[in-house]
This record gives sequence, structure tokens and C-alpha cells, in this order.
Amino acid sequence: MVMATGEGCNPPATSSWFVQNNDHDVNAASVQPSQESQVLGSDILWALDAQGVFTLFESQHAQGLNLTEKIVGSAIYDVFRHHPTLVDAAGKGLAGGQIDTTLEWAGRSWEIRGYPLRDDTGDVSSLVGVATQIVHKQEAQPGQNLILGVLSALREARHYAEMPAIIQRETVRLLEPDNVLLAVGDNCQQAMQVEAASGQWSALTGQRLSFLDEVIPVREMRNIIKEHIPAILNQNGEQNVMGIPLVAQDNLIGILWFSRHQPYPPEDLQLLGVFGEMVANAIYRARQMETTQHRLQRLAALHDIDRAITHNTDLKVTLNIILGHVVSQLKVDAAAILLLNTTNQRIEYAVGTGFANHRIQSTSIRIDTCNAGQVRMAADLSGMRKIFKCKDICLPLDLFGLEGFSTHYGTPLVIRGQVKGVLELFNRSEMNPDDEWFSFLETLATQTAIAVDNAELFNGLQLSNTELTLAYETALEGWVRALDLRDEETEWHTRRVTGMTLHLASAMGIDSSELTHIRRGALLHDIGKMGISDRILNKNGPLSDDEWSIMKRHPVYARDLLTPITYLQPSIEIPYAHHEKWDGSGYPDGLKGDTIPFSARIFAVVDVWDALRSDRPYRPAWSTNQARQYLRDQSGIHFDPQVVEKFFELGLDRWNGRFTS
Repeated sequence: MVMATGEGCNPPATSSWFVQNNDHDVNAASVQPSQESQVLGSDILWALDAQGVFTLFESQHAQGLNLTEKIVGSAIYDVFRHHPTLVDAAGKGLAGGQIDTTLEWAGRSWEIRGYPLRDDTGDVSSLVGVATQIVHKQEAQPGQNLILGVLSALREARHYAEMPAIIQRETVRLLEPDNVLLAVGDNCQQAMQVEAASGQWSALTGQRLSFLDEVIPVREMRNIIKEHIPAILNQNGEQNVMGIPLVAQDNLIGILWFSRHQPYPPEDLQLLGVFGEMVANAIYRARQMETTQHRLQRLAALHDIDRAITHNTDLKVTLNIILGHVVSQLKVDAAAILLLNTTNQRIEYAVGTGFANHRIQSTSIRIDTCNAGQVRMAADLSGMRKIFKCKDICLPLDLFGLEGFSTHYGTPLVIRGQVKGVLELFNRSEMNPDDEWFSFLETLATQTAIAVDNAELFNGLQLSNTELTLAYETALEGWVRALDLRDEETEWHTRRVTGMTLHLASAMGIDSSELTHIRRGALLHDIGKMGISDRILNKNGPLSDDEWSIMKRHPVYARDLLTPITYLQPSIEIPYAHHEKWDGSGYPDGLKGDTIPFSARIFAVVDVWDALRSDRPYRPAWSTNQARQYLRDQSGIHFDPQVVEKFFELGLDRWNGRFTS
């Protein structure tokens, strides 16, 4: 048995079928073979990339590589610049057409046939074909048609999942073996997944087996594996078993095994090199495309989860959205989220999907007897394995039997060193996840922990709302202190603007009975920021467009939070409308002029003045003169002109803190 590898599992070698050359200053005259050397046989297998550069120029009966080394890596337009008919035909082929032309070259007549290969987007990715000496046309036709048939068959596959069956079918058509087995794995992995098998080997389909027990560099791999055959493929020793290494991008990505009782004639074996390379490159391209698609889908899923966390105040709605992405992106049959009940210190069921019965909903286990609890009590979380696999910890003991599960993974929901719960995944068949799968699971667990933590903030806010109905002003001031502590930019800001707003409102004739509501509105003007993440709220610099879009929702959050509280409903005008502008360019409703509540127009002037005169992480405080000029410039644009005039008339631009709330 042999296993291909290289220095660092990424050897600087070439495939045995491709010989690269960086010398592009060649032409047809300089690469003509001599009659004596007999470098070329009857057929030439060739391939061009999308730029018209030769990636393959191989004779089935080549006795030397001088010609190949000169042509591979050169553009067809350079090599055959004196044969415009062929160059034009290649251009049409790269544009999507088929090539069927003749060429007089090297003292011989050739029939040139070629076919375009397309990627998943429909664009031509390469052009492949065969050049056949016309005098040998009848003799070469069968092998040529077989190879072109393989190319055509591989183009049928729309997804990688369809390829193994096509490769198996084409191997049978090309070689007529008794048994076929396609094993695929990542480079440097000794174990490979059996993707397709037929004949006596069909029972191995789906298994993960080790076909290689001796490691050698990829650059030393040669055409066919004929020795060290795995015992599992030739248990009675009566078969002629061979393997084609599937090498793409200098990585061994699999082996195509085949066998039969009768020996293979030399003319069959001559086709195997090109066949193996076509199969390897087709598998590699399909898997790369699917990997890219999976990554894009996972990015979209994370964006959807972020939106759910930001826009929903109902934790169960957010958790169900997360579970939907867990099941679809990680390809599991069922998933559940269990949360820590801090009152009794037990992990309890919160939401789930994909279960046939309700048994998991009764889950309730002490945190110290669960794997999540072991993580919780660990002194160094960074040193813990964040994902565990078990069947009887954190779960009802009979769940696996009732549901038919055979695989389970769980990961604790940890944020700021605190365990919030556990994310559980289940599957009814065995799984072999890769590192990217585990990494995405940990990312989803982090997002889930953020959602739970965010919901707890809102729950805490609701509790504070209840206290407001009992303690009124004391609770209001407690909120203000909490906001100042959470948002570094607003520390003492709330107290200052509340005092200035009350003084200005009183001077502008607002009834004293309304001043109480204005005071509460000023104190709570930024309460909606409780729904904005700390990452955005305390960002050390200007916000991005997406972050700003989220930040601009805080007036809506404020309205939604305060509306259920009856005694605070008259105070909602300032928290909801203080970012509206006189010319209608503000948010959230784009109100204009007198349609903006008067209290919000008063507060807007004071709020902006105080913000300009305060240091921020991304800029120092403006001078008094700069701030004065800004208010005058924005009068009639951002601000109500009457309010700006009264602001300066009262000398609030010289305010020294004597106006208190």
C-alpha cells in the first residue's frame, strides 16, 4: 500500500500527467518533432485553459517529453501562429463551440477535434480534445471516442453528489472491470470515503477505510498502483487489481480502484493516465465549487441570525431561527437548545426541532452533572474542548432509543465566561464532520449565547419597567445610571441635557404639568440603546453603514419598550422623535417642521449642543464658538429656529451646570 503526500502535505511537484513550462516564446516550427526521434505517436491528447494556454499535450505512445515541455504552458496563438485556421477554431471552441478541423503539421496530416468544458456558471473553463493522424484515423477512433465520451459524461453532473455514480459508470464502460471502487479523501488523510463501488466491492459503499499504509511524496506517484494492493480489495488473490491515483493541484484527492480476472491489454492501460486526470480535476473543481457555495450560505445564515438578534425581543423566535440554520447548514436531523435556569442551577429545554416525540422537552439536569457544567466550572475556558460527543449527558437516557439517533454533538453556550446553556445536535446516521463543520458549529453556539444574553438584557429591562410603576423617579434615575455605565459616551450626558431641557422648555411656555413628562422623556431619551449591542454602542470610531442602520433603530426600540408602561406613555415623544429634523431629513419617521413634537424639538437642540461640547472616542470636544456656529448654521435645517433663538437668549451656551434635573 502507498499513500501520497509531500513536504507539509503540499509538495511543489507536478502531476505525472502535466509538465509545466514557463518558456512561452515558442512556435510550431520550433517544436516540430524530428522523424528520427519519433516523439509523437498516432494520437495527441491536448487541453487549453480559458486563456488559450496548453495545459496538456501528451502522446499515448510518447517516447520522450521534449515536445511536451515546450508546448505545455504556451499559448496556442504562439505555438501555431502560422496556422490561423487552427487558432480561429480554438477561439470558437473557447467561445463555446466544438472543434472539427484538419491541420498539416510536422509533415503529417491531423484531424483536430475538441470540446469545451463549462463550470457551474455556464462559462467555458477549458477546451479538451484529440489530434489524430489521418492515416491512423480508423485505428485511433475507438480510444478517442472513449475519452471524449468520458468528458461528455462528466459534464452531465450538476453537483458533486452526482459524480461518483458517473465515474463508476464510465470506468465500467472504458475498462469493462468486474469491480470498481472510488475512494475520495482530503490530502494527508489516510482514511478515505468510499463514494461508489460495484461488483464484489459494492458493500463497501459509504464506509471510511484506510487504503494506504505507506507514505510517499505525491511527486513520486506514477501512473498506476499495481503493488501493495489492499487486502480488502483482493481477499482471494484471484483478481487483477489496479488503482489510479487521482491527483489535482498536487494533492492526492482519491484513488479509483478496479479489478477483473482477465489481465488488461496494454492499449487499455494507455488510456488510464488521461482518464485519471480528467476524473481528478472534475472532482476537485466540483468540490471547490460546493465548498465556496457552502461558505456563502453560512455567511448568509450568520447575517440572518444577526438580524434576528438585533430586531427581535422574543427570545424563542430568535432561537428557532438559529435552530433552522443549525439543521440546514450542518446537515443534522434534529437540534435543541437547553438554557440554564439560574434559580435552580439546572439545564432545561427551551426550543427544539426535528424530534419525533416530546421526550426531550422534559430535560432538566443539574448543571454540575452536565458537560456544559464542566466547562462552566473550568478555570481556563480557552483550554477546554468546546464541543463534546456523548449519549447520556445533558439528555434523557431513553432519547436515543426513542428517536433512533446514532450521533450526538453538544457545545456549551458561553459568553463573557458564563455558561448560558447548551446547543445539542442529533443525527440518525453516523457523521464524519470536517474541521470547517466544527468551526461553524462553534460560531453558531457563540451567536446563540449572544442572543440569550441580549434577551436577558431585555428581560432585565422589563423587570425594571415593573419597578418603575412602583418606584417612579428612583427607578428612572437607576436606569439613567445603568445607561451611563453601559455607554461610555453618555456618562453624565443624561443629567446635563435633562436640566437644560427643563429650563428651556419652561422658558418657552410649556405648562408645568407637562414638565414632568419632559423630564422623564429626557432621562430616557436613549433607553432604546439597551437593544443595541456593546460592539456598536462603544465602537472606537465612526459606525459603518450597516452599524448605523442598526443604531438608528434605537428610537423604535425606545417606543416599543416604553409604550406598555402606562405612566410613561406621555413621555415617549422625546425618546422616539429627538432625532427628527426640521427639514424632514431625520429619523425614524422623517417628520418635518411643526409635525415634530415640540418637546422633541426642544430636546434636539440641547442634545446636539451637549454632544458637540463633549469628548468622544473618535474626536475631541468642539470649542464653544464652533458649537455655537453649528447651531446657528443648522437653524431651519436641523433645528426649530425659535428654539435655537431662545437657547442663545437664555445663555444656555454658557451653561455651567446650575440647571439640575
